[in-house]
Amino acid sequence: IYSNNKINNNSDHPSQTMNIRSTTKRSKGSSFVRLSQLTASLLFIAVLCRFVIFNDCEPGTKYDVLVVNNDDKDTPKSSAFSAAAYKQSYGLFDDISEPMWKRMRERTQSTSWYANPEKPLAGVAKEQIWLSNNLFPDFNCPHIERVGAGEGRKFLCYPHRLIREEKKDCLVYSIGCAGDFHFEDAMSKKYNKECEIHVFDPANWERKDDIVNRNIHYHAWGLLSTYDEKSKSVVWPKGRGGGFKTFPETLELLGHQDRTIDIFKIDCEGCEAEQYSKWLSDWKETGVLVRQVLMEIHLAPLAIEDLFASFQKEGYVIFHKEANYLSKGTAIEVALVLLSPDFQKLNY
Repeated sequence: IYSNNKINNNSDHPSQTMNIRSTTKRSKGSSFVRLSQLTASLLFIAVLCRFVIFNDCEPGTKYDVLVVNNDDKDTPKSSAFSAAAYKQSYGLFDDISEPMWKRMRERTQSTSWYANPEKPLAGVAKEQIWLSNNLFPDFNCPHIERVGAGEGRKFLCYPHRLIREEKKDCLVYSIGCAGDFHFEDAMSKKYNKECEIHVFDPANWERKDDIVNRNIHYHAWGLLSTYDEKSKSVVWPKGRGGGFKTFPETLELLGHQDRTIDIFKIDCEGCEAEQYSKWLSDWKETGVLVRQVLMEIHLAPLAIEDLFASFQKEGYVIFHKEANYLSKGTAIEVALVLLSPDFQKLNY
């Protein structure tokens, strides 16, 4: 009765009552449509935000993206990553987004290795101060790991990529030993003997069963420098045999002409002063790719600016530097990784 009275009080004719009911239904239908549209919009925004946040993409920007097969055990779970990072690192970086790679490039291009780029050797007479204030890393490797201890303490960039599905072999050259195998033993253990490690030193430091037990191959010769064929490190004992071979001779003798050298470790107590230019030219002439160079640098009497300018010219960037405290401030440990010429271009 109350309901009928309420209707009668607001409408004088049955048709008006029907119009009210019809209008109410249309209003409810419109509300449902608007709610559905709002839900769809929110869902689209959520998907878009997830893409932007998790893939680090900037709205309105087109990126060179490399799509990978998720069934491949060697590829990341993400369905896309920077093709430029992969190509310009010769396959080392497989999970870096394009915006991140762009920032890494910009940082490298805007960072000098020297405190005074116009006069790199300014203050070099004060060795310890100069070494602490120069040779700044200009490249941020996202994953750096220490391997070895003492004089064998070195740092690797993206160590998990040394052995992977599309590249199952790993080759390490270690220049200079003097009987200290901390680095080589650590590499053998870390990679479960899957890395083939070759040690070069013109003295007989060979250990029994190293090839079988650790995949470490010792060679009693140094890599010959055309600049000074009589050059020998201060730690190479006199009268203990050994000799020198050129880099191409070494490659041919060991059958490494078509191999990639993943790690080229240099710890020869000064031989880098005479060797670096020849090594770089040999790498270029033989076509051998040397991915990472881990080098102990001694300042005097080395023209250190020329050494690093030569590595930089060939595409190497510094990703790690630290003082060698065992040398009492006269040496530093520097780690470099090779990137393609396109990495240094403003646009690619």
